[in-house]
Amino acid sequence: LCEALQNWMELRALGPDAASEEDGAIGEYADFPDDVHDFVDPGTTIPLDDVGPDDPPAGEAELDAVLDAVAAVDLDAFAARLTTRDLDAAGFEAVRVLVPQAQPLFVDTPYFGDRARTIPRELGFEPSLDQPFHPFP
Repeated sequence: LCEALQNWMELRALGPDAASEEDGAIGEYADFPDDVHDFVDPGTTIPLDDVGPDDPPAGEAELDAVLDAVAAVDLDAFAARLTTRDLDAAGFEAVRVLVPQAQPLFVDTPYFGDRARTIPRELGFEPSLDQPFHPFP
């Protein structure tokens, strides 16, 4: 959330013309190019009634377990409630959660820790780290 807010404020201060002339991902994504539309377009949607289990877990135990796991590795989580009135009336809660240290955001040479290479292999996958920049959240 902090990173997204910082980027939004920087882009707003730059203005559209200056932002498109910036180096790296800022300039590349400033004009909302077609490949970004594809990146953020969900393609399909799922009816609300089909989301989640018929009997969803209730209570704070599940949330506490997630928060304990995040805290155990010394990460910070930020959440914002996004629930609209119609979803709230339907009994559905929507939140956006960001863990900034868990998402590498860089504007120049990508850098990753050892786990980015070892964990995928342990799970039977090949790490794929040489990808194009993604738009910041």
